Amino acid sequence: MNRNRGKLYENVFGAQLISNHLKSTQPERQYTILIDRVVFQIELPNGCIAKRRADVYIPETRTMVEIKSGRIGLTKHIKKQIYKDMILLKNKEIDSCFWFLFYGATSGVIKRLENGLIDYFDFEFGFTDDTSNNENITIIRV
Repeated sequence: MNRNRGKLYENVFGAQLISNHLKSTQPERQYTILIDRVVFQIELPNGCIAKRRADVYIPETRTMVEIKSGRIGLTKHIKKQIYKDMILLKNKEIDSCFWFLFYGATSGVIKRLENGLIDYFDFEFGFTDDTSNNENITIIRV
């Protein structure tokens, strides 16, 4: 996977999508969009401390966004990311977590996201988990 492409998606497409969504749903409010700058410290059940870097974080809504620029499978790394996101939600360190999947994900990834109550949008298939109340989602083919 080309990490430069991932950074491009995070910095350009992700921030723009989030900005457009916030402006369309709550145009009167101002939001800060932090890209690749927020790192959470997470205490795991075994007592170890882990880190979770947010691709995008919106402090006003305490929303963390993960952006995946390639098709993803249920690798060890993805399992860890989902697990850490679940802990952040459970511990109320964030109020919501949203994954943008630009080129889809395997059913194993989707199942883990759903089990972890993590919202997602799959651009490849124009599919959302329907837990979001946003009716004005634009599907962008990249």
